[in-house]
Amino acid sequence: MGSHDTAADASAATPTGDLRRTAPPASATRSCPQCGSPFAPRRSHQKFCCRTCWSAFHEARPAGLRGVVSKVSITRRGYVTVLVRFGIEDRQAASQLTPGDLVEIVRS
Repeated sequence: MGSHDTAADASAATPTGDLRRTAPPASATRSCPQCGSPFAPRRSHQKFCCRTCWSAFHEARPAGLRGVVSKVSITRRGYVTVLVRFGIEDRQAASQLTPGDLVEIVRS
């Protein structure tokens, strides 16, 4: 048997060193975060059982807060703190944030 007779290993790197995404083993099942039903993913990074669940999950997310970064500092331990000022219309949503919440900051 030559080396071309066997299928490539799923985690093997290509000649250029890139790793390719491959389908998980057929026995692997996941639970859809939207509807909760178990499904067999077709890709290693697939999280939802279908496009309908993906869309429903992403439509249900809050629109996000708009604010102005007023101060950025680096602590002695290497953490970055960001002080953001929000408008009056976002007061209710901003008041529900708690220390440690993960938020996305996007430049506009």
